Amino acid sequence: MERDPTVKHYNKLVRDGIPDMISRAGRTPSYEILSAERYPEYLEDKLQEELAEYRYTRDQVELMDIVEVIQAIVEYRGGTWESFEEARTERRRERGGYAGRIWLRSVR
Repeated sequence: MERDPTVKHYNKLVRDGIPDMISRAGRTPSYEILSAERYPEYLEDKLQEELAEYRYTRDQVELMDIVEVIQAIVEYRGGTWESFEEARTERRRERGGYAGRIWLRSVR
């Protein structure tokens, strides 16, 4: 059976509002709701996709997408974004951030 050339296949995790956006644009989305078992695998794939897009474009929008995926992973694993941010802030207080641009060469 031949593929319909008017159909574009994505086969990837997308944001919740994407099917509605596609419908409002006059197109017909075909999608499924992932099972709880399959969801984490696709979240990991989405994180890799967004990282690759950022590395290619260096666009701040891709950074927003990365944060959104990370938030979804945190919540899927039973955490809250607030507790994640608190822990991240504490870790930064203890170890610092990356503003110093320190490249560690070696340790004796």
